[in-house]
Amino acid sequence: MASMFGTFVVADGPRRIRPLMEFLVEPREYSVVEFYETFADCLPQLALVSQGFFGDISEDTFDRDMVTFIIS
Repeated sequence: MASMFGTFVVADGPRRIRPLMEFLVEPREYSVVEFYETFADCLPQLALVSQGFFGDISEDTFDRDMVTFIIS
């Protein structure tokens, strides 16, 4: 197959270059402190907030059903 970017060889159909991402669903709920203590050694993590929390600063405030990416 030719294109303006070069020639591509397709053998046995397309292949995935990057591995698929795996999402593991944790069966229990965590408070903010419990989450950090449990997962601090394996960050970054993607988390779905099930119950909102209004903190003293904006970084401590979480909205219900918010998906957040925690890096440190």
